[in-house]
Amino acid sequence: MTSSELEILRFYFPDPNEEELEQALCILHTVLKFPDGRHLELRGGLALCTELFAKNIDFTFNRISHMTRSEVAEIDVMGKTDYFVSVLPSHIKYLFQYDINKQFLAAMKQVTLGSENPMLEVTGNGSMLLPIYKESLEFRSFITSPGYCHISQNINFSGQPDWIVQGYEALHPGQWLAFPHVNYLLDRGISIPSDRHFLWKKFNGTTGRYLSPLATALIEARAHIKDFPHSASRFIADETIKKMYSTFVQSIRKKENLEQNRVYHPEWTDMIIATGDVNLFRKLDQCSDQPLFRFKDAVCWGSNDSEFTPNIDTADTAGKWHYQKKCAVTEEVVRNWEPASYMASRLNKIMKTAEEFSCA
Repeated sequence: MTSSELEILRFYFPDPNEEELEQALCILHTVLKFPDGRHLELRGGLALCTELFAKNIDFTFNRISHMTRSEVAEIDVMGKTDYFVSVLPSHIKYLFQYDINKQFLAAMKQVTLGSENPMLEVTGNGSMLLPIYKESLEFRSFITSPGYCHISQNINFSGQPDWIVQGYEALHPGQWLAFPHVNYLLDRGISIPSDRHFLWKKFNGTTGRYLSPLATALIEARAHIKDFPHSASRFIADETIKKMYSTFVQSIRKKENLEQNRVYHPEWTDMIIATGDVNLFRKLDQCSDQPLFRFKDAVCWGSNDSEFTPNIDTADTAGKWHYQKKCAVTEEVVRNWEPASYMASRLNKIMKTAEEFSCA
C-alpha cells in the first residue's frame, strides 16, 4: 500500500476517512491479482492501471497494433441510443425500474474488436443493406465484424417501438453507424441505406474478443468483493473497479495514447457502447410487457398492480436484469411525463428520489 495509491482513491472519493480508504485499497489488492499472484497497484491513473492489468492477464493483448487511420478517428458516429419515453397510460398506478447488471462489462466480454487499420469499401450511391442479405453466410460474417456503415439517406423507422424510434432519432444522413446497430436493425426488418463502410475483416488474427479476458477478470473481482462485509470500504472498492473499466474504455479513443505507446483504438469505444445498447434492445424485444421509459441502462415498466413483475429474466450476473425500485405514480410524475426522449433524464431523477412503495 502506497501513498500514491491512496491519493488516487482520494481523488475519486474525497469524503471517506483515511482508514476507510486504506481498507478499500486492501480489498482491491485482494481481488485484483495477476496470474503470478502479484496484486495490481493503482499507479498512474485508473485507465493506465486497467490497461496494465489487461496486458498482464492476457499476453496477446500486448501484440495489438494501433489504429492509425486518422479519418476513422474523425468520422461523425451516431451517439448513444439510451433513452426513450412512451405515453403514460391513465390506468398505471405504479412504476417498476430495473437495470442491467454490469452492462458494459458484459459487452466488453462478448464484443469482437479490430486490430490494426480497417479497410474502406465503397458501394456507391443508392446502395442498400437489406434484411434478406442475412440469409447469406458471407454477409453474416461481414455484418458481425467490427466496422461502421456510412448512412447515405434517412432510415425508415415507421411502425417500430418507441425505444427504436426515439433511440435512433438523432441519426441522420452523413453519420456513421457502428455495425452492432446495423446488425440489430436488419434483424428488425429495417433496411439501411449505406454507400460505404469501414471494416475490420475477420482474417489473419486482425479481429478478436481482445477485451474478454479483462472483462472476465473484472467481473470475477466484483463478485469477490461481495465476500467482504458491507461497509463504506467495500462500496469504494466496487465503485473503483467500475471507474477502472469506464475510464479505460474512454481513454482508448484519446490520441495521447498513440503518442505514449498505449492502446489506441477509438472505434473500440463505439463498438462496446453499441453492443451494450443493442443487447438491451434485444432484451426489450423478448419482453412481452411494454416498457414506459429508459434512461441509460435503467428501464421502467408500469402497472395498476402493485405486485407486478415484468416478463424478464433477472439474475445477479453480468448482462442480466436487476431490480432497482418500485414507486407510486404521483402528481409530480404525471406533471413531468411527456412522450419525448429528452424527458427520460428528468423522469429517472424523479424515480431516484421517489419513496419506495410498500404494500404494508
